[in-house]
Amino acid sequence: MGKKDKTNKLNIAVIYDYACTCEGSRENLTAYQDISKQIELINSVLSDMDYSVFPISIGSDVVCFLQTIRDGKVDLVFNLCESVFGESTKEMNIPAMLDLLNLPYTGSGALTLGLTLDKGMAKRILVSNKIKTPECRIFYKEIGKSDDSIIDGLKFPLIIKPLLEHGSLGISQKSVVTSGKQLVAQVNALISKHKQPAIVEEFIAGREIYVPIIGNKNEEVVLAMSEIDFTQMPKDNFQILSYIGKWETESAEYQETVPVCPIDLPRETYNEIKDIALKVFRLMDCRDYARIDIRLTEDNIPYVIDVNPNPCLDEDAGLAISAKVSGIEYPELINRIVHSAMGRANGNGYYKTKILT
Repeated sequence: MGKKDKTNKLNIAVIYDYACTCEGSRENLTAYQDISKQIELINSVLSDMDYSVFPISIGSDVVCFLQTIRDGKVDLVFNLCESVFGESTKEMNIPAMLDLLNLPYTGSGALTLGLTLDKGMAKRILVSNKIKTPECRIFYKEIGKSDDSIIDGLKFPLIIKPLLEHGSLGISQKSVVTSGKQLVAQVNALISKHKQPAIVEEFIAGREIYVPIIGNKNEEVVLAMSEIDFTQMPKDNFQILSYIGKWETESAEYQETVPVCPIDLPRETYNEIKDIALKVFRLMDCRDYARIDIRLTEDNIPYVIDVNPNPCLDEDAGLAISAKVSGIEYPELINRIVHSAMGRANGNGYYKTKILT
């Protein structure tokens, strides 16, 4: 399996966390259903390009998983692992192990995945580099009181998120609070349910803009930006993309939060957002593909709210849509990611810096 044939095809192992496709809570299953689709789709696309492709699940035995990769004579690992054993906090361990095996792989490295998963750590890096991001506080245990001291100078409304999660998990309309009483209730509920700290941020009202980037540091391609159209939401709702709005296609929240690509921005604002996104991509050492999420105030002030290395590669997901609007069809997008990873491994680059609008 995976051995080179007479044509010397590049052997690509597409790796994923099997636990994401078959276990866990309803929320985890909904968010990770796209992984199964990505595996099948990317296998098909790479095979059509005449690569030698074989999928490998982490399964329940990491040693066996690594041995399978070594025995397969793999040239490149296409990393679709967003978790290990269904736990997102272990995601960073997969590229770390691949580094120890000296195997090239797609996407960002272990340190980048760990730092961006921890929203508090990511914010510290952004703030230290003078990049605007919402003020925040982190609660490591449940709160026993609701006086003004608990917000420590933050201004309502506030939004409360799990500190260590992907894909809007744990985010709902209840996540945005306007009083100390609501804050205490939501922080305590989140910590109790998700068994991790809660990060509390000042809520930035305005447009939610996504900036997808492909390539390696200083050789990036900035794809067409997109945003969420909130105009169909009820007026008394906060304009956020909740977990339900992101994943549950039959829900009202999904229908009311419509992605738009490309978007209309003043040229000066577009250039500012582009420059911020590129700076963040480089600061966090993102590789091959990533998405920078930004909130734009009514005064056109951009705030970085999230950094997403290795975002979803489904054909109807945001990255692929932005690529298509930028003139890059899905097979070419996947091939560029492969070339970007191999080019990095070979010590050279394939693409010059280019901005696609």
